[in-house]
Amino acid sequence: MRLKFTLRSSSRSINANYNYHLSAAIYDLLRLGSPEFAEFLHDTGFQLETGKTFKLFTFGVEFPNVKAVGEQLLFIDKYAALFISSPLTEKFLHSFVTGTVQKSIFKVGTPTKYTNFIIEELTVVPEPVFTGEMEFRLISPMVISRPTVSSEGKRGTYYLRPDDEDEASEILTNNLIHKHFLSTGIDLTGKAEVKLQWDKNYISRRKRVTKKVTINPNSPNATDIIGVLAPFKISGDPELIKTGYECGFGNKNSMGFGMAKIQTEKL
Repeated sequence: MRLKFTLRSSSRSINANYNYHLSAAIYDLLRLGSPEFAEFLHDTGFQLETGKTFKLFTFGVEFPNVKAVGEQLLFIDKYAALFISSPLTEKFLHSFVTGTVQKSIFKVGTPTKYTNFIIEELTVVPEPVFTGEMEFRLISPMVISRPTVSSEGKRGTYYLRPDDEDEASEILTNNLIHKHFLSTGIDLTGKAEVKLQWDKNYISRRKRVTKKVTINPNSPNATDIIGVLAPFKISGDPELIKTGYECGFGNKNSMGFGMAKIQTEKL
């Protein structure tokens, strides 16, 4: 299920690296609706036997008219659309909406430097019909990564680019299978897969389709994440595609990555 919140800002701008602080604001509102579930989701999450955890939600923001100035996005239009999606309708979305009823104004940022948003309207986004081949446009960058180890033994992360389609498809398949299992209890390991294809025409017309986002900026724990922001086609099992739509495609979904909408969808 997917919700759309129409927001109005009483501030002039927002930090371009807003993901971390917006995620924190979402948890704060969720905590108002269900303190126990918010604590579980933030501290633990849904866990596989391997120990790997998933939050099973994603979000994305569409700013209709902003101007980038340094690290800030200046609001030319005060309105924005916040989309939040999860298969956990009762546990997550219902609790979050309950939180917004109690507090319709929230802050994104640090205690001393923040952007105010007022929730003006809530609508439910109609669910698309999921088929074996669909075209999407990303609201927020898709992050697909794998761990690396240098010759000196130093651990790192490689963020896949559009040229890494085959590897990305394999990683994405496993990622969606895990999310699907945790959200439905159905294990599709070895029974389903997806294939990712980026829009080559779109990419050829752009100087760059990768986007770097700094998580927790201006802090000792700041981390750079690199995602791809381009239309894509995905083919394969419709249930896995639905899982990607609801939970987010790729990694770091609860930090606002991997939210996509139907290419022709007008929101």
